Amino acid sequence: MPLLVSLLSFVLALLGLQAPRPAAAEVGENAFELREEFFVLEQPHGEDLTDSEVVGWAAWRRRSDEQGTTLQLEVELPSADTRVLHVERCGGFADDLVWRELHPRFGRTLRAVRNEHESNLAVVEWGGIQARRRSFDAAARFPLTYSERLRKGVEGPGSLVWFDPLAGAPVDLSVVVNAADREGRSNARSVEMRRVDGTLAVSYEFEGEALHGFRWHGGGVVARRVDSAVWDARPRSVGGSP
Repeated sequence: MPLLVSLLSFVLALLGLQAPRPAAAEVGENAFELREEFFVLEQPHGEDLTDSEVVGWAAWRRRSDEQGTTLQLEVELPSADTRVLHVERCGGFADDLVWRELHPRFGRTLRAVRNEHESNLAVVEWGGIQARRRSFDAAARFPLTYSERLRKGVEGPGSLVWFDPLAGAPVDLSVVVNAADREGRSNARSVEMRRVDGTLAVSYEFEGEALHGFRWHGGGVVARRVDSAVWDARPRSVGGSP
């Protein structure tokens, strides 16, 4: 169970998006733009990053159309036999977050809705006999939506109230942005997000809008970009997947 919790926590640390694949679009009234990125999740052994174990896979998608933007993070954790689906929809009269943990023997679903006419974030969680309902300050930021702004450089150093779907509640983080020396590239930068007690929640490196490196807790699981062929060839028997 500790490994499962750790791996699920890592899902929320994927707050940057890498350089996109070519966009796909339909023509006419249903026109949309689609971006997809694929990752392998690895656990290094010691300080040697060349010696690591694959612990999971992730696909990050962004679809935009006249109705708004939908962000989706799909994570597969073979060692825990678990899938996670995280979807955020932005636009219209409300922002909507849905988080689902899928396992052959258990499951958990959480939904958070922020209505533009209300001052609270309404959260409903299923996973037991009865639904659990809570309400938080609407200022809490959704992780995938925040990642879009961070990727584009809209967000900078400062403080952040971030909604954690795994905990089902907001957490306070501080954001630090530093210039990164990567082979003389002037647009490289590193970003750290730390908890109130100073511990590192996530660190990652960008070059422009592209994510080049990512580490959780200053170590632990590492996300590394792979192409679609590697994603398509991954093991499929995870959390009820075909």
